[in-house]
Amino acid sequence: MSGLQEKGICYLVGAGPGDLGLVTLKAKECIERCDVLVYDALSSAELVGWAKKGCELIFAGSVLLIMPFHRIKLTQSLWRKLFRVKL
Repeated sequence: MSGLQEKGICYLVGAGPGDLGLVTLKAKECIERCDVLVYDALSSAELVGWAKKGCELIFAGSVLLIMPFHRIKLTQSLWRKLFRVKL
């Protein structure tokens, strides 16, 4: 892949059914350390609040209401952030 400078790490963390008591410690640690947090309508404000100061927060909208075009733009944005490349 041309333009690759430095790879990042991406974790997919499930928020469960909304009960913060069911979020794993590893998931909480990932959220506390991440540079970019993509969350949706199912994520509680407290969970989003675990993100460190300066973390870029990206609201992905409601799971059911994301249009295919927006999903593609979101995916491209995540790839750019993860791999720091131009698409």
